[in-house]
Amino acid sequence: MSDTTILKEKRPDIAEFVEAWRAKYERTFDLTDESEKANFYEGMTEMARHVATTAEAVTLSSMLTVDGVSTIRADAIPHNDDKQAD
Repeated sequence: MSDTTILKEKRPDIAEFVEAWRAKYERTFDLTDESEKANFYEGMTEMARHVATTAEAVTLSSMLTVDGVSTIRADAIPHNDDKQAD
Protein backbone atom coordinates (compact mmCIF):
# COMPACT_ATOMS: atom_id res chain seq x y z
CA MET A 1 0.00 0.00 0.00
CA SER A 2 1.33 3.41 -0.99
CA ASP A 3 1.86 6.01 1.72
CA THR A 4 -0.46 8.29 -0.29
CA THR A 5 -3.42 5.86 -0.38
CA ILE A 6 -5.41 7.49 2.43
CA LEU A 7 -4.29 10.96 1.37
CA LYS A 8 -5.72 10.28 -2.11
CA GLU A 9 -9.14 9.70 -0.52
CA LYS A 10 -9.03 12.63 1.90
CA ARG A 11 -7.04 15.25 -0.08
CA PRO A 12 -6.61 14.14 -3.71
CA ASP A 13 -5.19 17.54 -4.67
CA ILE A 14 -2.33 17.20 -2.20
CA ALA A 15 -1.73 13.55 -3.11
CA GLU A 16 -1.48 14.55 -6.77
CA PHE A 17 1.05 17.27 -5.95
CA VAL A 18 3.17 14.92 -3.81
CA GLU A 19 3.22 12.17 -6.43
CA ALA A 20 4.19 14.62 -9.19
CA TRP A 21 6.86 16.21 -6.96
CA ARG A 22 8.31 12.83 -6.03
CA ALA A 23 8.45 11.70 -9.65
CA LYS A 24 10.38 14.82 -10.60
CA TYR A 25 12.58 15.55 -7.57
CA GLU A 26 12.86 12.66 -5.10
CA ARG A 27 16.38 11.50 -5.94
CA THR A 28 20.05 12.31 -5.35
CA PHE A 29 21.31 15.48 -7.03
CA ASP A 30 24.85 15.92 -8.33
CA LEU A 31 25.50 19.47 -7.15
CA THR A 32 28.74 19.70 -9.11
CA ASP A 33 26.54 20.09 -12.21
CA GLU A 34 24.89 23.49 -12.73
CA SER A 35 21.65 22.10 -14.18
CA GLU A 36 21.37 19.68 -11.26
CA LYS A 37 21.86 22.60 -8.85
CA ALA A 38 19.00 24.41 -10.59
CA ASN A 39 16.78 21.30 -10.40
CA PHE A 40 17.56 20.87 -6.71
CA TYR A 41 16.75 24.52 -6.01
CA GLU A 42 13.52 24.29 -8.00
CA GLY A 43 12.44 21.15 -6.13
CA MET A 44 13.10 22.70 -2.75
CA THR A 45 11.27 25.87 -3.77
CA GLU A 46 8.22 23.97 -5.04
CA MET A 47 7.97 21.95 -1.82
CA ALA A 48 8.47 25.05 0.34
CA ARG A 49 5.71 26.85 -1.57
CA HIS A 50 3.39 23.86 -1.14
CA VAL A 51 4.03 23.61 2.61
CA ALA A 52 3.67 27.37 3.07
CA THR A 53 0.23 27.30 1.44
CA THR A 54 -1.14 24.06 2.92
CA ALA A 55 0.28 23.89 6.44
CA GLU A 56 -0.81 25.52 9.66
CA ALA A 57 2.73 25.67 11.03
CA VAL A 58 6.17 24.32 10.22
CA THR A 59 9.31 23.72 12.23
CA LEU A 60 12.66 23.82 10.44
CA SER A 61 15.76 22.20 11.86
CA SER A 62 19.23 21.32 10.64
CA MET A 63 22.01 18.98 11.62
CA LEU A 64 25.63 19.95 11.18
CA THR A 65 28.89 18.09 10.78
CA VAL A 66 32.40 19.51 10.90
CA ASP A 67 32.06 19.99 7.12
CA GLY A 68 28.75 21.88 7.18
CA VAL A 69 25.03 21.15 6.94
CA SER A 70 24.26 17.42 6.66
CA THR A 71 20.48 17.31 7.14
CA ILE A 72 17.62 19.74 6.73
CA ARG A 73 14.22 18.79 8.11
CA ALA A 74 10.82 20.45 7.89
CA ASP A 75 8.05 19.18 10.15
CA ALA A 76 4.74 20.58 8.94
CA ILE A 77 1.40 20.57 10.71
CA PRO A 78 -1.24 20.38 7.96
CA HIS A 79 -4.32 22.59 8.16
CA ASN A 80 -7.14 20.83 9.97
CA ASP A 81 -10.09 21.27 7.59
CA ASP A 82 -12.55 20.53 10.42
CA LYS A 83 -11.06 23.38 12.47
CA GLN A 84 -11.16 25.78 9.50
CA ALA A 85 -14.92 25.30 9.20
CA ASP A 86 -15.47 26.96 12.59
